[in-house]
Amino acid sequence: MNEEIKTIEHLTSELKQLRQRTIELEKLEVESKQVEQELKNSEQFSKDVFDSIQDGISILDPNLNIIRTNQWMEKMYADQMPLTGKKCYQVYQRRNSICPWCPSRKTLEDGKLHTEIVPYPDADNPTGWIELSAYPFLDNAGKMNGVIEHVKDISVRKQAEEKNEHLNLVLRAIRNVNQLITKEKNRDKLLKGACENLIENRGYFNAWIALFDDSGKYLTSAEAGLGENISPIIEIMKKGKLTTCGKKALKKTDVIVTDNPAETCKDCPLAGHYADRGAMTIRLEYDGKIYGLASVIIPNKFTKNEEEHNLFQEVTNDISFALFSIEIEKKRKQAEKKLQERE
Repeated sequence: MNEEIKTIEHLTSELKQLRQRTIELEKLEVESKQVEQELKNSEQFSKDVFDSIQDGISILDPNLNIIRTNQWMEKMYADQMPLTGKKCYQVYQRRNSICPWCPSRKTLEDGKLHTEIVPYPDADNPTGWIELSAYPFLDNAGKMNGVIEHVKDISVRKQAEEKNEHLNLVLRAIRNVNQLITKEKNRDKLLKGACENLIENRGYFNAWIALFDDSGKYLTSAEAGLGENISPIIEIMKKGKLTTCGKKALKKTDVIVTDNPAETCKDCPLAGHYADRGAMTIRLEYDGKIYGLASVIIPNKFTKNEEEHNLFQEVTNDISFALFSIEIEKKRKQAEKKLQERE
């Protein structure tokens, strides 16, 4: 009887232990599901963060193969999808071989951050630029398993920098022209010096000025950056004719812009020399008198810039005033000479 009681007690104890173990297993299963769900949530959160970055992000293996990208990167290079499995330089640099300056290659060599700014033209933006940065991709032990590449479209920033740099060059040219005006009282030397100053700092590629007499006939001209290429234009003006932009400029006080002279100004002998460049033309006028025309060639991307127009109008107004002053001085001297002769 005692043995049976002991057996029952032993079985009861084992049953309790089994029940306790079952409860613990059920608890572990719940915890495991919670951990699994938290892990999924964490992974989804990481993916959401990864995809929400408004720049291109990709992870490369040590052989520069793309193993993961975010949605922004996929959008930037949609024409080359899928990206995974391709070499990074085949996608971002559109090359079949690695570039000597490749930041990812440098990062794999020394484990440091490297950044390069490179032109990246495409159909939507032929003057595009990207900033390409490479960071070491480390595992939990701190070992480098590849590279994280960050591709940032900096086209707007780069264009703003180029615009400011160009405007600064133009401002420097205007300052030099104004300094010339205060010293030079010879008309022909003034015109030649003004043209040379306008192109000296590469604010403008070339410049020319033509003057007409009171009846509108060609009088004289000056140029810089064109050389003998200006001769056909002069011959046209000597015959009493003008190119399309010249005709428009004489009728208006505003700057006449020609975005693509090779296509829109085919009657101009210089049109073939203006690939990817634009022209600005304006009449020289002061106190109601038209002295002639001035024209410059600039990068095509700046032709629509209002600041560009204002600066060009400002410097041509100064030249017009200088011509007026020289003319008044000439008349004054002639009047003095006649007075002396009478006396």
